[in-house]
Amino acid sequence: MQQLVPGFEKAYPNVTVKIASEGFSDFYKALPLTLASGNSADLVAIPAVTNLAKDHLLYNLNPYAQAYGWNNVYSSGQLGDYSVGSDLTTLGGNQLIALPGGYYVVGIYWNKTLGAKIGMTAPPTTLAEFQSDLAKAKAAGELPIQLGNSDASGQWILQEAAQSLAGSASVRSWIYGQPGSTFSAPGDLQAATLLQTWVKDGYTPPATTVSGQSGSDAAGLFSKGQGLFMFDGNWDATTLGKAMGSNVGYFSFPGPMGVAPVGSSALGVSAKTTIPNVAAAFLNYFHAPAADQVWFNAGQIPEDVSKLTPSSNSVANDVATAYVKIHADNGAVPALSNATSSMLDTLRQNIDQLVAGGETPSALLSALETDWKKSHG
Repeated sequence: MQQLVPGFEKAYPNVTVKIASEGFSDFYKALPLTLASGNSADLVAIPAVTNLAKDHLLYNLNPYAQAYGWNNVYSSGQLGDYSVGSDLTTLGGNQLIALPGGYYVVGIYWNKTLGAKIGMTAPPTTLAEFQSDLAKAKAAGELPIQLGNSDASGQWILQEAAQSLAGSASVRSWIYGQPGSTFSAPGDLQAATLLQTWVKDGYTPPATTVSGQSGSDAAGLFSKGQGLFMFDGNWDATTLGKAMGSNVGYFSFPGPMGVAPVGSSALGVSAKTTIPNVAAAFLNYFHAPAADQVWFNAGQIPEDVSKLTPSSNSVANDVATAYVKIHADNGAVPALSNATSSMLDTLRQNIDQLVAGGETPSALLSALETDWKKSHG
């Protein structure tokens, strides 16, 4: 954001933008009260799960979406993440309450040196090929998948597999909280079974290790050569690129469609702002050509990747390439943990039990459904 502001102020010399920041947890806890007080900033960062719209604390951005043509720029899935229905709570509706900027995307990193050891010269394109590579890595004495779940990072395997096997539309509807949605389709069950099977087969660290280390811990170990694959987001692309150079690659979950958990840096407009037109102009600058390279250089994926100057960090270019297909296939879906305000903890606890063998895949899905129904009925 610090790098985006100068470009916007140059385009609008009559506007000055002041940036305020604070800790993630403190900010989101205080956000509803801040917006209600009328003392908030004109633009605020917006989480995916929120009652801010229901409490009428955010500006309805529909007029600006029409005026600026945002519906022609963003996919329905990207705008749906920040659009509410008539109840002002269920996501995927017709009222836009925030606009995304740079994106994070979750996929699979791979160690090319370890890949060469098992004859792998390119990422697998099918689940069968991926499973074969896992078996070959174990046979060669290497760890097939580096994994941590103390922060619920195990959800990435579950979600990517579920999107590929059950379909992104199904998973997206459930995360949005749309009536009649479910996360217990055959493909969802198959995804949970894959996760448990990979742990049982020794394709990941032992269950106690998985539950005791975070996704960040796993990334640190992966960067040191511990693991052929790792499910992780592009927030670690810069660090991994510096540590591993051209030895690290990135690809989406293997399958016919490009799928991935995707989120963004989204901003909404305070309902009490006195300058909504100016705030909307700043939102529109999010996907201006001048802003795209700024997002990319900062490690996020911009809305339009077609005219980017390639990064010296080769794995960042891999992420951008993968995102093109994900976007084209409408395979971008928010994280499972965004389904309810308590889903992150529910995922962490039940994935721990699943990988430890104390819970069946169907029991995991049942626990997620129970949490979902508390919020969505």
